[in-house]
Amino acid sequence: MNTKELTTAITLSSMAVASTLILIFLPNVELITFTCFITGILFGWRVGIFTAALTATIYEIAVTAILGSSGIIFPFKVIAYCTTALLGAFCGKYFWKLKKRDFMIMGAFATLIFDILTTIGMLFLLSQPLSSLLYYLILGTPFYIVHQASNAILFTFTPDIVTALDKVGLEAKTIIEAPQKVPSPAKLQISTT
Repeated sequence: MNTKELTTAITLSSMAVASTLILIFLPNVELITFTCFITGILFGWRVGIFTAALTATIYEIAVTAILGSSGIIFPFKVIAYCTTALLGAFCGKYFWKLKKRDFMIMGAFATLIFDILTTIGMLFLLSQPLSSLLYYLILGTPFYIVHQASNAILFTFTPDIVTALDKVGLEAKTIIEAPQKVPSPAKLQISTT
């Protein structure tokens, strides 16, 4: 990873943590998942995974200072955020073929993975058997619905944000170029001189 990629990852991690800390008292509304996804799209899997792991670590340190530690859940968060970054890197290859609805579905899917993995982590924290997973998933349903809905809505803005970043000259590593449009023959201007 070169200096530019490292700087980008640190900047995006800081942004994700700060924006999520602002929203900390809104249960299950966060911007980290979205940031990991966008980073994967724009910069590929390496920078995406590094950003995801760094963000989870910084956020865990900050949240521990504010609310107390979540302990054993931390590795599960890292895995979930890294999975989201990988999903973003995969989507970067097909970016212009995807519709807002597709991004919404991916947001809900990435959040579902996060919720299931962190619930499994909570089972370990509480020394509960894995067989009680369904019980805890049902118990957490109201929180999962808020988390799924907020991220699904947020992910629909992915094309707009990537386009805006492109307009301000962000030099992304992955190639997210609009398909080349070939002008129709009627619109071609042929010089006769």
